Amino acid sequence: MDLRLRAFLAPLLMLFFGFFPLSAIDIQALVEEQTKSADLAKQLVGVSNHMLEGAIDSGKNYQQVKQLDKFYQEARDLMAVLMPNKGTSKPTGLGAIFKKAIEPPIDLDKALSLTNTLQKEVKSANQDGLDYSQMLSVLNQLENSLQTALDLKSQWLDTRKAN
Repeated sequence: MDLRLRAFLAPLLMLFFGFFPLSAIDIQALVEEQTKSADLAKQLVGVSNHMLEGAIDSGKNYQQVKQLDKFYQEARDLMAVLMPNKGTSKPTGLGAIFKKAIEPPIDLDKALSLTNTLQKEVKSANQDGLDYSQMLSVLNQLENSLQTALDLKSQWLDTRKAN
């Protein structure tokens, strides 16, 4: 009797301990962090656009407007990396599902690199009469969110490796 019980429990224990690490990593947390990053990128575009419009309306010099326009374009590029499939609807039909499956994924490493580059440029920008604190605040939040998403992604990938 004891031998049959062991034969029954051994596969169950192997199954439990084999999937236990996967249960510790919440894929939903990764998706939520990616969504948060995309929302922060959208907010960054809004802040940079507002600053650009304010600089134009208040008659700032050409160099400052040009610099703010550059920041706005870089923020839009960053948003495009974090939201590559923006504007797509739910796939209907088999062909649409395949198209959705081959769309480009979110590149968190590239987004973090773009965020760090933009952060350095904003910090070293000419501060003459312009307040970049709101833009830097959003950039810091975005960097933290992207770093968290990358950490969650690496944890998930580490548990998916073959033994």
